Order: sequence, then C-alpha cells, then structure tokens
Amino acid sequence: MAGTKLTLVENWKDAHTWASMWWSGVGLVASSADLLNDIWTSLDQPMQSRVPYAPIVGVVLFAATMIGRVLVWSHDKVEGTTDADHP
Repeated sequence: MAGTKLTLVENWKDAHTWASMWWSGVGLVASSADLLNDIWTSLDQPMQSRVPYAPIVGVVLFAATMIGRVLVWSHDKVEGTTDADHP
C-alpha cells in the first residue's frame, strides 16, 4: 500500500482525557476481568452458540477502539485523482 501512512493524531497526549477512551477502558477492564460473565451465563445455550469466540470479542473490540481512536490514516495524493478516490 504505497502512499499510505499511519500516524498518531495531533493531540494524542490528551487521549487520557477523552470520554471515548475512558468508556473503552471501562469496557476493556470489564470484559477482561470477566465482570460480564454473569450476563453471559444467563443467556440460553443456543444464543451463546451464535457468538463465536465470545470471551475475547469484547476485549478485542474495546482495545481496537482505543487504538483506532489515536491513529490517523493518511494517503499521498496521486496526480489526476480527487479526494473522493481516497476514502
């Protein structure tokens, strides 16, 4: 992927003050500490079987949210293209 660069957002040092990081952190801790286990075990077995890898899904999603919140994708403009060509 030539021309694509991954960098931190300008104010990444303030990330600890963002509500999205706090809530994602709470979710990450709750998921990894198994605090949500009571809710999960209260679901019927057929419902539980519909969610593959359920124990790690929450952890991965909350961690990905925190990482994605401080990263920015930038693309080099190619001559003859517009911003619409680069999502």
